[in-house]
Amino acid sequence: MSSRLNLFAGSEGNGAPDEHNLVRALVLCLRSSPLMLKSFLEKVVPADVLSLDTLGFLDLPSPSFRLRAGSAATPPARAVVGAALVDGELGAKRPAHLPRPKGEAAPQAVVQFGEQLAVVVATGHDGAVDWAQVAGHLARVPAPEGEAPRRGHGLVTWQEIAALASSLLRFLHNEPFQQGAGGHEARLASDFLDYLEEFHPRLAPGRTLAEIPAGADDPRVARRVFRLLKALGMGEPEWHQSYAYKVEAPAGVKTLRNLFLLTPRDEEPLDHSLTLCGYAGDTVQQARALWSNGKGVSAALTALRAEPVPGARLRVRPYVKLAYRGRALATHWQRLSEAELGAWLQGKDFFKLLGRQARRDWPAMNKALGRLGLATEEGDAEFQKGFARSKRTWADLSIGLYVGFSLPFARARELDGEGRLVPLLGQAAGKLLRTLGGL
Repeated sequence: MSSRLNLFAGSEGNGAPDEHNLVRALVLCLRSSPLMLKSFLEKVVPADVLSLDTLGFLDLPSPSFRLRAGSAATPPARAVVGAALVDGELGAKRPAHLPRPKGEAAPQAVVQFGEQLAVVVATGHDGAVDWAQVAGHLARVPAPEGEAPRRGHGLVTWQEIAALASSLLRFLHNEPFQQGAGGHEARLASDFLDYLEEFHPRLAPGRTLAEIPAGADDPRVARRVFRLLKALGMGEPEWHQSYAYKVEAPAGVKTLRNLFLLTPRDEEPLDHSLTLCGYAGDTVQQARALWSNGKGVSAALTALRAEPVPGARLRVRPYVKLAYRGRALATHWQRLSEAELGAWLQGKDFFKLLGRQARRDWPAMNKALGRLGLATEEGDAEFQKGFARSKRTWADLSIGLYVGFSLPFARARELDGEGRLVPLLGQAAGKLLRTLGGL
Protein backbone atom coordinates (compact mmCIF):
# COMPACT_ATOMS: atom_id res chain seq x y z
CA MET A 1 0.00 0.00 0.00
CA SER A 2 2.98 2.30 0.12
CA SER A 3 6.57 2.57 -1.01
CA ARG A 4 7.94 0.70 2.03
CA LEU A 5 9.48 -2.74 1.58
CA ASN A 6 6.98 -5.58 1.23
CA LEU A 7 8.04 -8.73 3.05
CA PHE A 8 6.83 -11.01 0.26
CA ALA A 9 7.57 -9.06 -2.92
CA GLY A 10 11.17 -10.28 -3.07
CA SER A 11 9.96 -13.81 -3.72
CA GLU A 12 9.07 -13.01 -7.32
CA GLY A 13 11.82 -13.31 -9.89
CA ASN A 14 13.73 -15.93 -7.92
CA GLY A 15 13.13 -18.58 -10.58
CA ALA A 16 10.85 -20.70 -8.40
CA PRO A 17 7.39 -21.73 -9.67
CA ASP A 18 4.53 -19.46 -8.66
CA GLU A 19 3.03 -22.06 -6.32
CA HIS A 20 6.31 -22.30 -4.37
CA ASN A 21 6.37 -18.53 -3.81
CA LEU A 22 2.72 -18.49 -2.83
CA VAL A 23 3.18 -21.27 -0.28
CA ARG A 24 6.25 -19.55 1.13
CA ALA A 25 4.24 -16.34 1.64
CA LEU A 26 1.39 -18.28 3.26
CA VAL A 27 3.72 -20.13 5.65
CA LEU A 28 5.28 -16.85 6.76
CA CYS A 29 1.78 -15.55 7.54
CA LEU A 30 0.79 -18.69 9.43
CA ARG A 31 4.02 -18.65 11.38
CA SER A 32 3.58 -15.04 12.47
CA SER A 33 -0.18 -14.78 12.97
CA PRO A 34 -1.94 -17.12 15.44
CA LEU A 35 -5.30 -15.75 14.28
CA MET A 36 -4.63 -16.63 10.66
CA LEU A 37 -3.18 -20.03 11.63
CA LYS A 38 -6.33 -20.90 13.59
CA SER A 39 -8.59 -19.83 10.71
CA PHE A 40 -6.50 -21.83 8.22
CA LEU A 41 -6.72 -24.99 10.34
CA GLU A 42 -10.48 -24.58 10.63
CA LYS A 43 -10.64 -24.59 6.84
CA VAL A 44 -8.56 -27.70 6.20
CA VAL A 45 -8.82 -30.03 9.23
CA PRO A 46 -11.94 -32.21 9.14
CA ALA A 47 -13.86 -32.33 12.41
CA ASP A 48 -13.79 -36.14 12.45
CA VAL A 49 -9.98 -36.05 12.44
CA LEU A 50 -9.46 -33.47 15.18
CA SER A 51 -11.76 -31.05 16.99
CA LEU A 52 -10.34 -27.55 16.69
CA ASP A 53 -12.64 -25.31 18.68
CA THR A 54 -10.91 -22.54 20.61
CA LEU A 55 -9.92 -24.82 23.48
CA GLY A 56 -8.77 -27.52 21.08
CA PHE A 57 -6.55 -25.04 19.26
CA LEU A 58 -5.04 -23.72 22.48
CA ASP A 59 -4.28 -27.26 23.64
CA LEU A 60 -2.08 -27.93 20.61
CA PRO A 61 1.70 -27.87 21.13
CA SER A 62 3.72 -25.05 19.61
CA PRO A 63 3.87 -25.49 15.83
CA SER A 64 6.89 -26.03 13.62
CA PHE A 65 6.99 -25.01 9.95
CA ARG A 66 9.00 -26.60 7.14
CA LEU A 67 9.14 -25.70 3.46
CA ARG A 68 9.95 -28.34 0.84
CA ALA A 69 10.70 -31.03 3.43
CA GLY A 70 12.47 -33.20 0.83
CA SER A 71 13.75 -36.57 1.98
CA ALA A 72 13.92 -35.54 5.64
CA ALA A 73 11.95 -37.86 7.88
CA THR A 74 8.71 -36.37 9.17
CA PRO A 75 8.13 -36.83 12.92
CA PRO A 76 5.14 -39.01 13.86
CA ALA A 77 1.70 -37.49 14.44
CA ARG A 78 -1.60 -38.93 15.68
CA ALA A 79 -3.66 -36.83 13.21
CA VAL A 80 -2.43 -36.11 9.68
CA VAL A 81 -4.26 -33.89 7.18
CA GLY A 82 -3.43 -33.24 3.54
CA ALA A 83 -4.31 -29.67 2.54
CA ALA A 84 -4.58 -28.93 -1.18
CA LEU A 85 -4.30 -25.26 -2.18
CA VAL A 86 -5.84 -24.31 -5.53
CA ASP A 87 -7.08 -21.39 -7.62
CA GLY A 88 -10.79 -21.30 -6.83
CA GLU A 89 -11.71 -20.12 -10.34
CA LEU A 90 -10.53 -23.41 -11.88
CA GLY A 91 -13.15 -25.62 -10.24
CA ALA A 92 -11.15 -28.28 -8.35
CA LYS A 93 -13.25 -30.61 -6.15
CA ARG A 94 -12.48 -32.43 -2.91
CA PRO A 95 -13.05 -36.21 -3.27
CA ALA A 96 -14.82 -38.10 -0.53
CA HIS A 97 -11.99 -40.66 -0.34
CA LEU A 98 -8.34 -40.50 -1.37
CA PRO A 99 -7.00 -42.87 -4.06
CA ARG A 100 -4.05 -45.22 -3.57
CA PRO A 101 -0.90 -43.28 -2.58
CA LYS A 102 1.75 -42.66 -5.20
CA GLY A 103 4.77 -40.50 -5.88
CA GLU A 104 7.89 -39.55 -4.00
CA ALA A 105 7.67 -35.76 -4.37
CA ALA A 106 7.98 -33.80 -1.16
CA PRO A 107 5.03 -31.69 0.01
CA GLN A 108 5.25 -27.94 -0.44
CA ALA A 109 5.20 -27.43 3.32
CA VAL A 110 4.53 -29.19 6.60
CA VAL A 111 2.97 -27.53 9.64
CA GLN A 112 3.31 -29.79 12.66
CA PHE A 113 2.08 -29.52 16.24
CA GLY A 114 4.27 -32.08 18.01
CA GLU A 115 2.68 -35.53 17.93
CA GLN A 116 -0.84 -34.11 17.96
CA LEU A 117 -1.29 -32.90 14.37
CA ALA A 118 0.61 -32.59 11.09
CA VAL A 119 -0.74 -30.68 8.08
CA VAL A 120 1.02 -31.43 4.80
CA VAL A 121 0.48 -28.78 2.13
CA ALA A 122 0.22 -29.53 -1.59
CA THR A 123 -0.69 -27.30 -4.51
CA GLY A 124 -2.67 -27.96 -7.64
CA HIS A 125 -1.18 -27.32 -11.07
CA ASP A 126 -3.54 -25.39 -13.37
CA GLY A 127 -6.37 -26.14 -10.97
CA ALA A 128 -5.88 -29.92 -11.03
CA VAL A 129 -5.01 -31.63 -7.73
CA ASP A 130 -3.16 -34.94 -7.85
CA TRP A 131 -4.99 -36.53 -4.92
CA ALA A 132 -2.92 -39.71 -5.22
CA GLN A 133 0.12 -37.51 -4.60
CA VAL A 134 -1.62 -35.97 -1.59
CA ALA A 135 -2.26 -39.48 -0.29
CA GLY A 136 1.45 -40.17 -0.78
CA HIS A 137 2.29 -37.12 1.34
CA LEU A 138 0.06 -38.42 4.13
CA ALA A 139 1.71 -41.83 4.00
CA ARG A 140 5.09 -40.20 4.69
CA VAL A 141 3.95 -39.18 8.20
CA PRO A 142 3.99 -42.17 10.60
CA ALA A 143 1.76 -42.55 13.62
CA PRO A 144 3.29 -42.82 17.11
CA GLU A 145 4.33 -46.37 17.91
CA GLY A 146 1.40 -48.58 18.81
CA GLU A 147 -1.27 -46.08 17.70
CA ALA A 148 -3.57 -46.08 14.69
CA PRO A 149 -3.24 -42.93 12.55
CA ARG A 150 -6.19 -40.61 11.93
CA ARG A 151 -5.98 -39.21 8.42
CA GLY A 152 -8.04 -36.70 6.47
CA HIS A 153 -7.81 -34.26 3.61
CA GLY A 154 -9.12 -30.82 2.80
CA LEU A 155 -9.20 -28.34 -0.06
CA VAL A 156 -8.90 -24.58 0.30
CA THR A 157 -8.67 -21.95 -2.42
CA TRP A 158 -6.20 -19.10 -2.55
CA GLN A 159 -9.18 -16.76 -2.76
CA GLU A 160 -10.37 -18.11 0.61
CA ILE A 161 -6.92 -17.59 2.11
CA ALA A 162 -6.88 -14.01 0.79
CA ALA A 163 -10.32 -13.50 2.35
CA LEU A 164 -8.90 -14.77 5.68
CA ALA A 165 -6.18 -12.12 5.51
CA SER A 166 -8.76 -9.47 4.64
CA SER A 167 -10.99 -10.53 7.55
CA LEU A 168 -7.99 -10.36 9.86
CA LEU A 169 -7.40 -6.77 8.82
CA ARG A 170 -11.04 -5.96 9.51
CA PHE A 171 -10.79 -7.58 12.95
CA LEU A 172 -7.73 -5.46 13.70
CA HIS A 173 -9.69 -2.32 12.73
CA ASN A 174 -8.06 -2.03 9.31
CA GLU A 175 -5.08 -0.22 10.88
CA PRO A 176 -1.79 -1.72 9.63
CA PHE A 177 0.27 0.57 11.80
CA GLN A 178 -1.18 -0.20 15.22
CA GLN A 179 1.32 -0.83 17.97
CA GLY A 180 1.89 -4.21 19.58
CA ALA A 181 1.17 -7.73 18.40
CA GLY A 182 -2.04 -6.68 16.63
CA GLY A 183 -0.09 -4.17 14.54
CA HIS A 184 2.45 -6.85 13.58
CA GLU A 185 -0.26 -9.24 12.43
CA ALA A 186 -2.11 -6.49 10.54
CA ARG A 187 1.03 -5.39 8.71
CA LEU A 188 1.79 -8.95 7.68
CA ALA A 189 -1.76 -9.49 6.40
CA SER A 190 -1.58 -6.19 4.54
CA ASP A 191 1.74 -7.17 2.92
CA PHE A 192 0.31 -10.55 1.92
CA LEU A 193 -2.69 -8.91 0.22
CA ASP A 194 -0.40 -6.37 -1.48
CA TYR A 195 1.71 -9.26 -2.77
CA LEU A 196 -1.33 -11.06 -4.21
CA GLU A 197 -2.71 -7.91 -5.82
CA GLU A 198 0.64 -7.05 -7.38
CA PHE A 199 1.78 -10.46 -8.65
CA HIS A 200 -1.31 -12.72 -8.56
CA PRO A 201 -4.30 -10.39 -9.03
CA ARG A 202 -6.67 -13.21 -9.97
CA LEU A 203 -6.30 -14.62 -6.46
CA ALA A 204 -6.87 -11.32 -4.65
CA PRO A 205 -10.25 -10.41 -3.17
CA GLY A 206 -12.09 -7.30 -4.28
CA ARG A 207 -10.41 -6.57 -7.59
CA THR A 208 -13.12 -3.96 -8.18
CA LEU A 209 -15.55 -2.21 -5.86
CA ALA A 210 -18.33 -4.18 -7.54
CA GLU A 211 -16.92 -7.40 -6.04
CA ILE A 212 -16.87 -5.99 -2.49
CA PRO A 213 -19.95 -5.88 -0.25
CA ALA A 214 -21.25 -2.34 0.05
CA GLY A 215 -20.16 -1.94 3.69
CA ALA A 216 -17.82 1.04 3.89
CA ASP A 217 -15.89 -0.52 6.81
CA ASP A 218 -14.70 -3.43 4.69
CA PRO A 219 -10.89 -3.00 4.49
CA ARG A 220 -10.99 -4.09 0.86
CA VAL A 221 -12.70 -0.78 0.01
CA ALA A 222 -9.72 1.21 1.26
CA ARG A 223 -7.33 -1.11 -0.57
CA ARG A 224 -9.23 -0.70 -3.84
CA VAL A 225 -9.25 3.08 -3.39
CA PHE A 226 -5.47 2.96 -3.15
CA ARG A 227 -5.29 1.05 -6.44
CA LEU A 228 -7.67 3.50 -8.12
CA LEU A 229 -5.55 6.47 -7.12
CA LYS A 230 -2.38 4.71 -8.25
CA ALA A 231 -4.00 3.99 -11.61
CA LEU A 232 -4.31 7.73 -12.25
CA GLY A 233 -0.54 7.77 -12.84
CA MET A 234 0.18 10.70 -10.55
CA GLY A 235 2.82 9.02 -8.39
CA GLU A 236 2.80 6.64 -5.43
CA PRO A 237 -0.24 7.19 -3.16
CA GLU A 238 0.30 7.45 0.57
CA TRP A 239 -1.84 6.27 3.45
CA HIS A 240 -3.36 9.46 4.90
CA GLN A 241 -6.01 8.37 7.39
CA SER A 242 -8.23 5.33 7.80
CA TYR A 243 -10.48 6.64 5.03
CA ALA A 244 -8.20 8.46 2.58
CA TYR A 245 -5.15 8.23 0.34
CA LYS A 246 -3.29 11.14 -1.17
CA VAL A 247 -0.92 11.91 -4.03
CA GLU A 248 1.20 15.02 -4.48
CA ALA A 249 0.06 17.41 -7.15
CA PRO A 250 2.42 17.72 -10.15
CA ALA A 251 5.21 20.31 -10.15
CA GLY A 252 4.09 23.79 -11.14
CA VAL A 253 0.71 23.59 -9.40
CA LYS A 254 0.53 26.64 -7.14
CA THR A 255 -2.45 26.36 -4.80
CA LEU A 256 -3.04 22.59 -4.62
CA ARG A 257 -0.45 20.56 -2.76
CA ASN A 258 -2.24 17.17 -2.74
CA LEU A 259 -5.24 15.40 -4.19
CA PHE A 260 -7.16 13.01 -1.93
CA LEU A 261 -9.44 10.11 -2.72
CA LEU A 262 -11.83 9.56 0.19
CA THR A 263 -13.75 6.36 0.85
CA PRO A 264 -17.31 6.53 2.23
CA ARG A 265 -15.72 6.79 5.70
CA ASP A 266 -15.09 10.52 5.30
CA GLU A 267 -16.28 13.49 7.38
CA GLU A 268 -19.84 12.97 6.18
CA PRO A 269 -20.46 9.23 6.60
CA LEU A 270 -24.16 9.60 5.85
CA ASP A 271 -23.24 10.94 2.42
CA HIS A 272 -21.76 7.53 1.53
CA SER A 273 -19.82 8.80 -1.46
CA LEU A 274 -16.48 8.25 -3.11
CA THR A 275 -14.86 11.69 -3.33
CA LEU A 276 -11.84 13.00 -5.21
CA CYS A 277 -10.90 16.36 -3.73
CA GLY A 278 -8.21 18.96 -3.35
CA TYR A 279 -7.54 21.61 -0.72
CA ALA A 280 -6.74 24.94 -2.40
CA GLY A 281 -4.87 27.26 -0.06
CA ASP A 282 -3.51 24.57 2.23
CA THR A 283 -0.57 26.63 3.54
CA VAL A 284 -0.49 30.30 4.58
CA GLN A 285 1.37 31.23 1.39
CA GLN A 286 -1.06 29.28 -0.78
CA ALA A 287 -4.07 30.77 1.01
CA ARG A 288 -2.87 34.34 0.49
CA ALA A 289 -2.09 33.62 -3.16
CA LEU A 290 -5.52 32.05 -3.61
CA TRP A 291 -7.60 34.82 -2.07
CA SER A 292 -5.59 37.63 -3.66
CA ASN A 293 -7.05 36.37 -6.94
CA GLY A 294 -10.74 36.43 -6.09
CA LYS A 295 -11.84 36.85 -9.70
CA GLY A 296 -9.74 33.86 -10.72
CA VAL A 297 -11.29 31.70 -7.99
CA SER A 298 -14.77 32.75 -9.06
CA ALA A 299 -13.97 31.96 -12.69
CA ALA A 300 -12.48 28.57 -11.74
CA LEU A 301 -15.58 27.58 -9.79
CA THR A 302 -17.80 28.72 -12.64
CA ALA A 303 -15.79 26.55 -15.04
CA LEU A 304 -16.09 23.54 -12.76
CA ARG A 305 -19.86 23.95 -12.62
CA ALA A 306 -20.13 24.50 -16.37
CA GLU A 307 -18.35 21.23 -17.22
CA PRO A 308 -19.39 18.76 -14.51
CA VAL A 309 -18.01 15.26 -14.18
CA PRO A 310 -20.85 12.95 -15.31
CA GLY A 311 -22.84 11.65 -12.33
CA ALA A 312 -20.67 13.42 -9.73
CA ARG A 313 -21.66 16.28 -7.44
CA LEU A 314 -19.36 19.27 -7.08
CA ARG A 315 -18.74 20.10 -3.44
CA VAL A 316 -17.22 23.47 -2.50
CA ARG A 317 -16.73 24.72 1.04
CA PRO A 318 -14.15 26.72 2.99
CA TYR A 319 -11.98 25.12 5.63
CA VAL A 320 -9.62 26.42 8.28
CA LYS A 321 -6.25 24.92 9.13
CA LEU A 322 -4.66 25.83 12.47
CA ALA A 323 -1.23 24.81 13.67
CA TYR A 324 1.28 25.50 16.41
CA ARG A 325 4.67 23.94 17.13
CA GLY A 326 4.27 21.46 14.29
CA ARG A 327 0.87 20.26 15.46
CA ALA A 328 -1.97 20.88 12.99
CA LEU A 329 -5.75 20.73 13.14
CA ALA A 330 -7.74 21.04 9.92
CA THR A 331 -11.45 21.57 10.49
CA HIS A 332 -14.22 21.82 7.93
CA TRP A 333 -17.16 24.13 8.32
CA GLN A 334 -20.58 24.08 6.74
CA ARG A 335 -21.04 24.74 3.05
CA LEU A 336 -21.63 28.41 2.28
CA SER A 337 -24.36 29.78 0.06
CA GLU A 338 -23.42 31.40 -3.24
CA ALA A 339 -23.89 34.86 -1.73
CA GLU A 340 -21.71 34.04 1.27
CA LEU A 341 -19.04 32.50 -0.91
CA GLY A 342 -18.99 35.61 -3.06
CA ALA A 343 -18.05 37.69 -0.03
CA TRP A 344 -14.89 35.62 0.32
CA LEU A 345 -13.62 36.46 -3.14
CA GLN A 346 -12.38 39.93 -2.27
CA GLY A 347 -8.72 39.30 -1.50
CA LYS A 348 -9.17 39.83 2.25
CA ASP A 349 -6.34 39.37 4.71
CA PHE A 350 -7.81 36.87 7.13
CA PHE A 351 -5.09 37.49 9.70
CA LYS A 352 -6.35 41.07 10.05
CA LEU A 353 -10.00 40.05 10.01
CA LEU A 354 -9.49 37.55 12.83
CA GLY A 355 -7.46 39.95 14.92
CA ARG A 356 -4.55 39.45 17.30
CA GLN A 357 -6.66 38.16 20.19
CA ALA A 358 -8.34 35.55 17.96
CA ARG A 359 -4.94 34.21 16.99
CA ARG A 360 -4.06 33.77 20.67
CA ASP A 361 -7.26 32.46 22.18
CA TRP A 362 -9.49 29.59 21.07
CA PRO A 363 -12.87 31.08 22.17
CA ALA A 364 -11.93 34.38 20.51
CA MET A 365 -11.02 32.41 17.38
CA ASN A 366 -14.47 30.81 17.28
CA LYS A 367 -16.22 34.18 17.75
CA ALA A 368 -14.14 35.78 15.01
CA LEU A 369 -14.88 32.97 12.58
CA GLY A 370 -18.57 33.31 13.46
CA ARG A 371 -18.45 36.98 12.48
CA LEU A 372 -17.10 35.90 9.10
CA GLY A 373 -20.26 33.85 8.54
CA LEU A 374 -18.84 30.42 9.38
CA ALA A 375 -20.53 27.92 11.67
CA THR A 376 -17.72 26.84 13.98
CA GLU A 377 -16.94 23.66 15.85
CA GLU A 378 -15.19 23.21 19.16
CA GLY A 379 -12.42 21.15 17.57
CA ASP A 380 -9.97 18.76 19.16
CA ALA A 381 -9.92 19.15 22.97
CA GLU A 382 -6.34 17.93 23.23
CA PHE A 383 -5.33 20.45 20.56
CA GLN A 384 -7.03 23.26 22.48
CA LYS A 385 -5.29 22.36 25.75
CA GLY A 386 -1.91 22.07 24.07
CA PHE A 387 -2.31 25.44 22.39
CA ALA A 388 -3.36 27.05 25.67
CA ARG A 389 -0.23 25.69 27.36
CA SER A 390 2.01 26.83 24.51
CA LYS A 391 1.30 30.53 25.20
CA ARG A 392 2.00 31.25 21.56
CA THR A 393 0.07 32.57 18.60
CA TRP A 394 -0.82 30.26 15.76
CA ALA A 395 2.29 29.24 13.87
CA ASP A 396 0.15 28.55 10.81
CA LEU A 397 -3.37 29.73 10.05
CA SER A 398 -4.85 29.40 6.60
CA ILE A 399 -8.37 29.58 5.24
CA GLY A 400 -8.72 27.74 1.98
CA LEU A 401 -11.24 25.95 -0.20
CA TYR A 402 -12.17 22.28 -0.21
CA VAL A 403 -13.25 21.39 -3.75
CA GLY A 404 -14.23 17.85 -4.64
CA PHE A 405 -16.26 15.65 -6.95
CA SER A 406 -18.44 13.16 -5.05
CA LEU A 407 -19.88 10.06 -6.66
CA PRO A 408 -22.54 7.97 -4.88
CA PHE A 409 -20.79 4.83 -3.71
CA ALA A 410 -23.36 2.54 -5.32
CA ARG A 411 -22.70 4.20 -8.66
CA ALA A 412 -18.92 4.06 -8.12
CA ARG A 413 -19.20 0.29 -7.61
CA GLU A 414 -21.10 -0.09 -10.89
CA LEU A 415 -18.60 2.02 -12.83
CA ASP A 416 -15.64 0.14 -11.36
CA GLY A 417 -17.17 -3.17 -12.35
CA GLU A 418 -17.58 -1.82 -15.90
CA GLY A 419 -14.00 -0.52 -16.03
CA ARG A 420 -15.11 3.11 -16.30
CA LEU A 421 -14.30 4.46 -12.83
CA VAL A 422 -10.59 5.17 -13.38
CA PRO A 423 -11.20 7.30 -16.54
CA LEU A 424 -13.90 9.23 -14.69
CA LEU A 425 -11.59 9.91 -11.73
CA GLY A 426 -8.87 10.95 -14.15
CA GLN A 427 -11.29 13.43 -15.70
CA ALA A 428 -12.13 14.83 -12.25
CA ALA A 429 -8.43 15.13 -11.31
CA GLY A 430 -7.67 16.92 -14.57
CA LYS A 431 -10.44 19.45 -13.98
CA LEU A 432 -9.27 20.21 -10.44
CA LEU A 433 -5.67 20.67 -11.51
CA ARG A 434 -6.50 22.81 -14.54
CA THR A 435 -9.00 25.13 -12.85
CA LEU A 436 -7.55 25.52 -9.35
CA GLY A 437 -3.93 24.47 -9.67
CA GLY A 438 -2.75 27.50 -11.58
CA LEU A 439 -4.39 30.24 -9.49
